[in-house]
Amino acid sequence: MKSPSLRNFLLSVLGKLIEPHPSIKDQRKRLEAKMVSFMVLVMIVGIVLNYIFSKGLTIYTLIGIGLGYIISRTKYYQISIYLLIGGLLASTIYSILVGREFDSHTIFIHVAWLSLSLVFASILLTVRKSIFVAIIHLVAIFSLAYFVPDIDLRAIGVSIGFLLVFSSLLITTMQLRNLLEETRQEEISIQATHDQLTGLPNRILFHDRLEQALARAERRKTIFSVLYLDLDNFKYVNDEYSHDDGDRTLRIIAERIKKCIRNSDTAGRISGDEFLVLLENIENSENAAAISQKILDAISRPITSNGPEIMITASIGITIYPEDGKTNVELMQNADIAMYYAKSEGKNSFSFFRPEMKSEILKNIALSKNLQTAHDNNEFYLEYQPQYDIRTEKVFGAEALIRWRHPQQGLIKPREFISVAENNGMIIPIGEWVIKDVLSLQNNFENSSRQRVRISVNVSGRQIKDPHFIKKLDEIITTSKINPNCLELEITEGTIFENYDQTVSVLKEIRSLGIRLAIDNFGTGYSSLCHLESLPFDTLKIDSSFIHRISNPKVSPPILTGIISIAADLGLEVIAEGVENRTQLEFLRASGCYLVQGYLLKPSLDQNKFINLLAKQHIE
Repeated sequence: MKSPSLRNFLLSVLGKLIEPHPSIKDQRKRLEAKMVSFMVLVMIVGIVLNYIFSKGLTIYTLIGIGLGYIISRTKYYQISIYLLIGGLLASTIYSILVGREFDSHTIFIHVAWLSLSLVFASILLTVRKSIFVAIIHLVAIFSLAYFVPDIDLRAIGVSIGFLLVFSSLLITTMQLRNLLEETRQEEISIQATHDQLTGLPNRILFHDRLEQALARAERRKTIFSVLYLDLDNFKYVNDEYSHDDGDRTLRIIAERIKKCIRNSDTAGRISGDEFLVLLENIENSENAAAISQKILDAISRPITSNGPEIMITASIGITIYPEDGKTNVELMQNADIAMYYAKSEGKNSFSFFRPEMKSEILKNIALSKNLQTAHDNNEFYLEYQPQYDIRTEKVFGAEALIRWRHPQQGLIKPREFISVAENNGMIIPIGEWVIKDVLSLQNNFENSSRQRVRISVNVSGRQIKDPHFIKKLDEIITTSKINPNCLELEITEGTIFENYDQTVSVLKEIRSLGIRLAIDNFGTGYSSLCHLESLPFDTLKIDSSFIHRISNPKVSPPILTGIISIAADLGLEVIAEGVENRTQLEFLRASGCYLVQGYLLKPSLDQNKFINLLAKQHIE
């Protein structure tokens, strides 16, 4: 029982004797200080034993080493190393000069002390300095032959050989250990400051770089920019392909971003699909805009290497120091806000921060939280804008338009919440509810023997990209037992060209279910004219912006007449949206466009009024 207690006591005493100075905080330096103190204690014990058995070393040596121990307990512990190395060497030289008798035993002791000093050199000195110390020691030993001519070199040959081998092995071993330790520490440092997937700086390192940039910019009175980049709909890459493909995409995106910026700039990955870019020493905001567009163009290129082809885009928010923030937190938060604004404006774009964006984003955040509640509490309802055939002046269809009646805020307009629902994913359950409600109305028509009309529903890009959309659509149609030809889905022109091949594939699957398809807002992107023939659409809806240009029924806007003519040649129905006056109506009639909707004929109606309108038409 006493033995463990004694051992613990001795270890406790030793721990106190080699405890580093409190001012030394770095763990590696604390370990070095402990090693130095321990080695000095070993030397003191060795000197005492040597003095007892051979009288080989002087009391001055003991005093010198004692002084070294005292220094080793301070924050200047490294000085003791040089002091001890010099002291040991001086002791040997002194012994030689005073003509001490050098038998093999004494020489071996001197060699041992010199070897001990090499331990100090190898622990803390560089390779070159360690080798230099070893050479000095060897010179000191060989100088014995000069200062003591009658000495038998054979007597010290073994000691010299020992010193040579010991020095080489010790220096090599200790420096290899130091090298491995430095490599390990470097790897740990990289892991702590870099993203493991892409190799880019992580949030910690990016913050540090940003702090340094702030200090430099403040000192030099220069400006810099922070870009906050988020990939659009990245979740669908993982869902539709695989997580391995998602990781591959992130690595390629990271490389593309790096190629778009200078070596002096910093690109970092801070979370799943979010990146930050620091652009230092820019001349003006136009530089940030140019680089942002360059990054967007690079990201939007198809990813084809080592896997399936993947198309993806990004949205970027931009802040400029110092006008958009004077701290790293302000600059990053405001860039984040600007990024969300860019997403709400249609994605695949960049936006500079503006102070008024904060209130808009806070409002959108509140809306985002309320959307789930609104869906659960049936706060949404549909209105129907009738579509007329002006040849018969009868309703042939309608467009279902969603409305939100908030219990506190009242009526919230679609343009205020649709983009929010698109961004947070609520558009998927909301869109599913819209289709179900429309088909429920169609069932009412059938049960009441009223005229059934075609009803169109707007479908968002996020719904099209939903891998479960087709399956859900098929289930809804099957459950409703309604002729799918009575349902028409409207897809905007912009949605088609976000990912053309994938979208066309989904559209063909929808069409195979018997559901009609309409291309909405046609004319806002003229590139789609050449694709019309290969797209599986039944209806083309001319954007209201073209209708509003009609001011004289005798003057034909060339683009509008061209669209009507192309659609007729392709066998597509053409519906003109936003007809608000007689001039527009008569022009469309003269141009051969007979299907229209707009306030001139009827605004959107609630369900009961729409049913009554159809009932009245049925009676007539």
